[in-house]
Amino acid sequence: MSVGSVLSALLLCISCGATALAVPLHEAAGKELPNIDRTLYSPEEGECDIFAFVDDAGAEEAVVRDAPGGKILTRFRRPSEAPGRIVVLVVGHRRGWLAVSLPADTRGWVSCGPLKVGVRNGGPGSVTALRCRPEEDAPAVIDIFGGGETTLVGGAGKWALVRYTTPAGITATGWLDPRQAVCP
Repeated sequence: MSVGSVLSALLLCISCGATALAVPLHEAAGKELPNIDRTLYSPEEGECDIFAFVDDAGAEEAVVRDAPGGKILTRFRRPSEAPGRIVVLVVGHRRGWLAVSLPADTRGWVSCGPLKVGVRNGGPGSVTALRCRPEEDAPAVIDIFGGGETTLVGGAGKWALVRYTTPAGITATGWLDPRQAVCP
């Protein structure tokens, strides 16, 4: 039984007050759910153009290296007298590492984790979908209600591949539409 079938059956049970999963909703309604490919497109490496910020909690992890796992070049540190977050331009990714633009047209590499992208929603009741591919009409992986922060893990052009954890503790990875990405 697919995840969609289980969720449909669960919704049926919740709506009718049943305590056991008896019949998936699409079978009860006599309809077949559409067969939609929700396979996550997650390339091992690529080029992107995404602004991200260094999470205050992850500032100690924000070590910039000359190559993935290579020699330390610098650390992203915010002087205590400077309020706000450190903003960086992410220009690529490779197997768990993010390439960041440094002065003098050079690149450094930061492990995925300390770099975040915010989610912009229009107001109360607004929803942002994380998609399975970097396309506006791609199927949703999960919806984000309200605002929030996501962990940047990759990208393609202006689309950010992010990891999001819901308030209930469910973690999902998907593509964030560039119109919904915020970097304070």
